[in-house]
Amino acid sequence: MKLRPSLLPWLGSLAAFLFLSNHAGAQNVSTDPVGAITITLKGGSDTHVSLPFQRPVALETQVASISGNIITVSATANITGNQFVYSSPSQTNTYYLQFTSGNNDGQYYTVTANDNSTITVNPNGDGNLDSNVNTGDTFRVIPYWTLNTLFPGGQSLYTSSIFVPQSSILLPSDTTAGINIASSNVYYYYTGSSFGGPGWRKTGDLSDLFPDVVLPPDSFFTVRHPASTSDTQLVLVGNVHM
Repeated sequence: MKLRPSLLPWLGSLAAFLFLSNHAGAQNVSTDPVGAITITLKGGSDTHVSLPFQRPVALETQVASISGNIITVSATANITGNQFVYSSPSQTNTYYLQFTSGNNDGQYYTVTANDNSTITVNPNGDGNLDSNVNTGDTFRVIPYWTLNTLFPGGQSLYTSSIFVPQSSILLPSDTTAGINIASSNVYYYYTGSSFGGPGWRKTGDLSDLFPDVVLPPDSFFTVRHPASTSDTQLVLVGNVHM
């Protein structure tokens, strides 16, 4: 199954249905509904996949102030130092901050640091970040989907007992213009015992594991199943983005 723009109205209808169902009889409660979708990963083929659902929200609060790329959170927010900072193996999530109101509603930025009262984000070239964000704007902090949270232990894929991919996850090169551009990286799940044992591997690299590679919410990736294999199913469950 390839998720196309034509699928977006259907997802919007699904979101509306789930939203209304979740809020029936609950006048004073506002929580995003949880949705589910089954994506068929075609055997012997490439399947382009995007992620219509988010992982559970880790923080939802307001901007108290902003300076450059450093956001001071509302005094009511309860966060601890480095709570949203990737540090494997103790902290395997990479987080992004997504605004839910104001001029930057919908824009998201990867979190690079935080202390008890501020969150620092990577502006990724947005030189107008602080001028477009105002006190009182709301935002959420959400963990990215990763290889191992979407396909834990290679689930829904054909795994490899040797360092030759069976199913592969191909990430697009999103910084190079052109046509027929090669993937930026190719990953697969290895089940053998050599070079550190089982885990997510990258083609051309035998020394490292890559379970926490980020899958951005506004992009896609390709699942490539080898020839002469059957379809598999990816069951995706998460928060419906409202």
